[in-house]
Amino acid sequence: MAMCERLVEQRGPITHYLMEREDCENMTLRPSQWAILEELIGLLKGAEEMTKRLSNAQISVVLPFARTFHDTILQMEINNEVNVNIKNALIKSTIERFGQLRFNKYYFF
Repeated sequence: MAMCERLVEQRGPITHYLMEREDCENMTLRPSQWAILEELIGLLKGAEEMTKRLSNAQISVVLPFARTFHDTILQMEINNEVNVNIKNALIKSTIERFGQLRFNKYYFF
């Protein structure tokens, strides 16, 4: 994710450099590709944050964070197929990891 963030942060200089070089004209990203990267950063940022918070957390913190992450991902509007697939994979993995707790009377997910 950090690499994608740096790429987007440096969009202007990278594009300018590639446009000046004759051998790199076809390497520039289209606006739609930059939009895909920006959406991807949003998806990955949530996953990274949850991973950091859950890595050493107690169960009393894990479930609320997992639920919040799941709900946040569900509500995100995604405009391209690549990121829709990533979003669906994140939702699926969250349900696989924490979904069984929905049926446990002591937990709520």
